[in-house]
Amino acid sequence: MLEADRGQQFDVVPGDLFQVELSSGSYDLAIAGNICHLFDEAANRRLLSIVYDALTPGGTLAVADIVPDQGSTSRSAGLYELGLHLRTGSGGVHRLQAYQEWLADAAFEAPEIHELVDDLPLRLIMARKGGGSR
Repeated sequence: MLEADRGQQFDVVPGDLFQVELSSGSYDLAIAGNICHLFDEAANRRLLSIVYDALTPGGTLAVADIVPDQGSTSRSAGLYELGLHLRTGSGGVHRLQAYQEWLADAAFEAPEIHELVDDLPLRLIMARKGGGSR
């Protein structure tokens, strides 16, 4: 529910992430919050490509997820990954380097990386589609 008469500023699109029809170049912001860990590399590459096409030039993709560094091991991230393997067919904890590669391959500009908490590799990755003046 969107408050303060702001509903007209948002377009919530229900449906399957991989099947929904998104208008090309129509969105300023796409949020993938705790989504990418549900899928494998191939599905995430496909998802990022779909989002890239849907964004306006200069539009931003915001990814929030557990994103450790390469070679990083923490007990909490390891337990989280174990849980993902048990409840998803192909999900897992993807390393920061993987996200950076996927975003570059989808033609996003180099992302901004923000640490959200101290004791868990919860990160916000913000990547912009080129061509805008933002």
